[in-house]
Amino acid sequence: MVLNLPTELVQLIFRSCDTPTYLQLAYCCRSLYEMATQSRKLVLHQLRQTPGGTENVDTMTTPELVHRLKLLSHQELFGTEHFTDRKLIDFQGKKLNTIASSLEAPILRNRALLGFQDDETVYFVDIRAGTVSLRRRLESPAKRFGTIEVLHTAFNSNGAYVLHRFQPFVDKQLDTTHPFVKQAMQSYSQGSIFLVNYSFGSKDIVKIFTFPDENEYDPIALAAHHDEKFAISWQHRQRDQDHHVAIYCMDDTDDEDEQYEEDDEDEEEDEEDEQTEQEDEDSDEQKASGKSQKTVPKIIWSTFDAYSLTEINGERTSDAALVGKGPTTKLVFNDRGNQMLHHYGTNTLFSSFQKLHAIPGTPEPTVRNNNCVVEYSPSLMLQFEIGIPFFATHRTGSESPIPGTCHWQYLAVAIATHRVEHWTVACLLRSESNPQAFRCNHFMNLDRGRRFEDWTAVAQLGGYDEHNATQASLIAASPSGTRIALASWKTVTVWALEPRVLIDEEAGHYPESWTNSAGLTELRPAKIELDAVCSQLKFTENENELVAITDRGLMLLDIRPSGRGVETIEPRNIF
Repeated sequence: MVLNLPTELVQLIFRSCDTPTYLQLAYCCRSLYEMATQSRKLVLHQLRQTPGGTENVDTMTTPELVHRLKLLSHQELFGTEHFTDRKLIDFQGKKLNTIASSLEAPILRNRALLGFQDDETVYFVDIRAGTVSLRRRLESPAKRFGTIEVLHTAFNSNGAYVLHRFQPFVDKQLDTTHPFVKQAMQSYSQGSIFLVNYSFGSKDIVKIFTFPDENEYDPIALAAHHDEKFAISWQHRQRDQDHHVAIYCMDDTDDEDEQYEEDDEDEEEDEEDEQTEQEDEDSDEQKASGKSQKTVPKIIWSTFDAYSLTEINGERTSDAALVGKGPTTKLVFNDRGNQMLHHYGTNTLFSSFQKLHAIPGTPEPTVRNNNCVVEYSPSLMLQFEIGIPFFATHRTGSESPIPGTCHWQYLAVAIATHRVEHWTVACLLRSESNPQAFRCNHFMNLDRGRRFEDWTAVAQLGGYDEHNATQASLIAASPSGTRIALASWKTVTVWALEPRVLIDEEAGHYPESWTNSAGLTELRPAKIELDAVCSQLKFTENENELVAITDRGLMLLDIRPSGRGVETIEPRNIF
């Protein structure tokens, strides 16, 4: 019916559409495409509604304008919800353990630790260009003495941590003097908790930690840092209101007498597993050829110094800021290990933080609430929770606005809820500093940006919806900060942005139609519906590739415009 209308009338319809709709209609058929792209005025109108579309257009021909519009639309993710390809990795039908797996390692964007239901092994994998390859199997040294239940995993720059519950076999012939069995027999009847640290360095060392003082508690969160310290959130098995967080600093003076090596009888059983210790893409080839050198890991029963960070029970609360927040469900080391971030319940961002400069020592570090009052509009101030900055600029010398200083600017995601009307917004906030630096030798450290208290709202994430699910939303930023993704239950929302433009508040890049009633640039969302509940999310090294751990398994999302909007299942054997 539309094709029967005069060309001028069809072009008026195209003019009334927003740019994503205009492009979708244009690609319906050749006739509509010709009508949509032959009018220079029409194409210029759509370019003016697109960020960055008005630069150097006067000298361009109409075909060049159309080409520019296509490029900008791809950059702004117009139509992403229609062309995103989804690849579900099928690990021989085995079900992924979403709690035991770990994606969150910003320094290792292309790697993950995968745990599976009813599997005692953790798999260290690479995720590159839409494929998953095995780097190493992390086997528990206790596997031949009992059953292993993998609870949590965590990365640091030197290796991986695996927190598991060990239950010894019911066998009268079992050697009860072995450290694994002896520790478990003295612990809770349902098994004892062990933490295993696997080194990824040149030395094949496995460190083991036990927690005899926590026999009545279950670990609900784990975090690790590269300078040999880790933290665990514990909750009592019977009393939900009894919980605490402890930080553990490794003791470098481990007793040599407490070292233990696997018996020779296990060499044949472990031979295939040891072959996977080779690096990168060579590992698969070496496994196929069967050529690898058998190495026996050195197992060290390590000790630590433990310090309490938070504690709540029926009689005592270590800090007033903890009242009513419940147990810490996620822990994150920040600012090079000098700060601990606490997540609670279904909060998207961390709600509390602690400075760890006093560790080791007393008294317990003070818990501070993550909130800051920021001007949302000229007539409204809101209290925001502010995430760790995902982008920063650093200007020195003549580029710095203040002579003799270097100029830092940070961009972070923040969320606020109106106290009376209860609506919620997600914004991008900017903070800045000008430290004295006649000879600047500073290094980029995004974590430092959260230290500042003065923030300015520069943009709003349009279409952000607060959900009422039992699971917190997940936020991830791409390596260069040009994409922000948020996963809420079965929906992934992605926003495209130009961080330098927003952080400098450059005029002219974003059209006036993108300015909302609060006077902020409102970024347009692209919503991708998944047939799966997302529990972890991050970008790989590619700005347009997301990896998600879901209740259906590991899913890779390719949001480039070359996609067809289809889901495929790819078999992968890493076992």
